[in-house]
Amino acid sequence: MTARATTLPALLPDRTGETDAEKRFREAINRLGGQLLQTLDAAIMLRTADQNAQRTRHLARNDLSDFAQKAMHAFYLAQAGTPTTDQIRRRASD
Repeated sequence: MTARATTLPALLPDRTGETDAEKRFREAINRLGGQLLQTLDAAIMLRTADQNAQRTRHLARNDLSDFAQKAMHAFYLAQAGTPTTDQIRRRASD
């Protein structure tokens, strides 16, 4: 029996104007998330699994999607940098 490659929808879509670092991070999340889902699908035999297993798999995908979005948000925050105390004081006095 040979493994069949299936294309799953990306957890994170392409973003216009993303930097190379953002693109690499997004692609890594999509690739690894896809591997997790394929592993789960194979373990539960998704196509023949009962409804409860299928429903729980879809819940797991939703949780994985939430993780991916939060991971990208954390990445963007890290790229933006943490404001210095002087920057915070300047904003507060404006």
